[in-house]
Amino acid sequence: MIKTRELVTKRLTSESERLLLEAAAASEKERRGEKPKESSESLHRKAVELDVRLRKRLALLDQQQLMSTKPPQILTAALVLSVSDLSARE
Repeated sequence: MIKTRELVTKRLTSESERLLLEAAAASEKERRGEKPKESSESLHRKAVELDVRLRKRLALLDQQQLMSTKPPQILTAALVLSVSDLSARE
């Protein structure tokens, strides 16, 4: 569970940081009057959405970690017959 948490955090954080860098570059282009491929606002919004997604995913992982599984319940039954009952049936 810890490994999953680290991997999710690393992946979503790095993607969010990448989007924020692209947003800064797009903002600079917009400031110069150029048209970037994607607006800085859109890139920033995507980065924020990833941050929200990360927090939700980590909360879900925390919940899953707190869940306890119950051990299996084994039920058995036995039918006990006396030898006299067996010989009487034959």
